[in-house]
Amino acid sequence: FVRQGFKRGRLGNLHVIGLCEGLHHLTLGPYYLDKTFNPTITATAERLDLHQSRGEMKSIDSQDAAICLISPLVMMLLHQNYLGGRKEHPIDLDQFCRTHSDSFVIAYKN
Repeated sequence: FVRQGFKRGRLGNLHVIGLCEGLHHLTLGPYYLDKTFNPTITATAERLDLHQSRGEMKSIDSQDAAICLISPLVMMLLHQNYLGGRKEHPIDLDQFCRTHSDSFVIAYKN
């Protein structure tokens, strides 16, 4: 869902602006976390809580696991779409997402 937000919506632009302007800024950094990044983490954590309640995942801190799941994808999308990485080292984002999600499931499967 994060990848779709980057491709179709404004999520990518929000993260780019939030990261660029929020780093080392006393008010913009916390604002970006509160309004953009943390809601993404919270929504993902809530989904992971559901998988834990079904016994499909290890009992872990779902916020930590959400960050582990989202962060590599955000970095890859920033690399490919906003930093010019697609020209120097193009990545098949669909394959990356499959590989990353498969690895996540293996690591956290109950």
